[in-house]
Amino acid sequence: MALPIGRFCRTCGTYTDTPVGGRCPIHAAAQAARESQRRAAIRRTHGLNRRAVKRAMQAARRRDGACVLCGATENLTAHLDPELGGRHTTDPADYTTLCRPCHGRVDGGRARRRQSC
Repeated sequence: MALPIGRFCRTCGTYTDTPVGGRCPIHAAAQAARESQRRAAIRRTHGLNRRAVKRAMQAARRRDGACVLCGATENLTAHLDPELGGRHTTDPADYTTLCRPCHGRVDGGRARRRQSC
């Protein structure tokens, strides 16, 4: 009679003869639930695909290449047009590239053209 081939759970270390993804049934179910939540979070950011929003922000940074206010090329971030009411979008035209100091000034309402950082 052959012995069942099993494994040790990667999470708790207990031996199980029905490993699912290297985990015992209890930890396999918990891992599946965490993975499902992670996928749901990726799919939705204010009703949009998070990856698509991130790609739009990256496209805006590539398009501008530097801060549009001071010309800095370090510490860049994509600033969302305030006329959109804080809603993220997948259109790169709705984002402007700013360095972090200028972004802070713009969000504080103190943005000035060509101010050095």
